[in-house]
Amino acid sequence: MTAPRVWMLSLLLVAVFFASATYAVLQLVWHRAGHTSVMPLAVVTPEVAAAQALTRDVDSIVALAPFGQVISLAQTATEPVARTSVNLALRGVLVDPDPAQSRAFILVDGSTSVFSVGDDVEQTELVAINADTITLKSGDELIVLGFSGVLGAPGSTQVQTDQAPVDETGDPFARLAAALIPGNGSIDLRDAPPPETTEEYINQWRDRITQNPQAAMESVGVELVENGYRVKTDPDIGVTLAGLKAGDVITRLNGQTVGDLDSDKLLYDEVAAAGIARLEVVRNGQALLLSFPLR
Repeated sequence: MTAPRVWMLSLLLVAVFFASATYAVLQLVWHRAGHTSVMPLAVVTPEVAAAQALTRDVDSIVALAPFGQVISLAQTATEPVARTSVNLALRGVLVDPDPAQSRAFILVDGSTSVFSVGDDVEQTELVAINADTITLKSGDELIVLGFSGVLGAPGSTQVQTDQAPVDETGDPFARLAAALIPGNGSIDLRDAPPPETTEEYINQWRDRITQNPQAAMESVGVELVENGYRVKTDPDIGVTLAGLKAGDVITRLNGQTVGDLDSDKLLYDEVAAAGIARLEVVRNGQALLLSFPLR
């Protein structure tokens, strides 16, 4: 072998050696970088136009509910249930210039109790006391209760009370109302048991007030003064149940001035025909309005 051939063969071997060494070094660097597979090839990904991108319709899958229905919390929330009727009867109201001092006399379960604005009345809230009505709140509904029953709620259909007929002979406040029917003239509840019917009340007390008006006032616990009738220190319990206090002066009855016995006898007939007694009372210099049904 000549010298030139030996030189070219040596050069070829050196080139092969360097090529092998370079490849080995690249693999070593690739593995030391954490890659354990072969080096990736550069792949050119063609761009896909947005209009050609496929959209996935998941609505049909959701409709099938493969994992069950999801119940919304808004659907499961318990809404307050408003009552459309009450088992109550309004027996009287005492309207004070200060609403916090006003009182409502309400028959609940056969017993008359006194309530103020803000009190709870049979799962309702007393929110207003008016001249002839009270307003109760049940949930988001307002119920207007009058002497004749539930009148309805503003903005809603009229509702009726679901109470049963009341045995008025056993209710002191009912006895007070019946005693103010024309001719009664006395509501002395400390006497013998009262008559059974309203007509019997009328006949009994018409005789008493006709025979001796002064005695009738004494039995009630009021006295005649210059501007009306003043409640005495120890009035009849019926007067107390009506919301009157010692020292109160009754100045007007259903808009008519009182204080004359002869005229007031005739006024009883007008009040009975109206069905509601409205007493204007002066207490400690303030004018109050007391209303209650007569039947």
